[in-house]
Amino acid sequence: MNIEIEKEIFSYLKAIRKKEKLTQEQLAKKSGLKQSAIARLEKGTNDIQLSTLMSYLKPMGYKLQIIKE
Repeated sequence: MNIEIEKEIFSYLKAIRKKEKLTQEQLAKKSGLKQSAIARLEKGTNDIQLSTLMSYLKPMGYKLQIIKE
């Protein structure tokens, strides 16, 4: 994947969490993920599994969709 697109995605995920007024720790408790996993996801330091991304989004009322342009 293009590195710029990856940065944009991870930045957007962090923006969603902040919009929902959640700390990483609060989201960790709601999602069942570790706070350190959320930090790595938002920084884009690791490849993430689809299930992790879905666990991150679900407690905030978001879901992943693929839309054809």
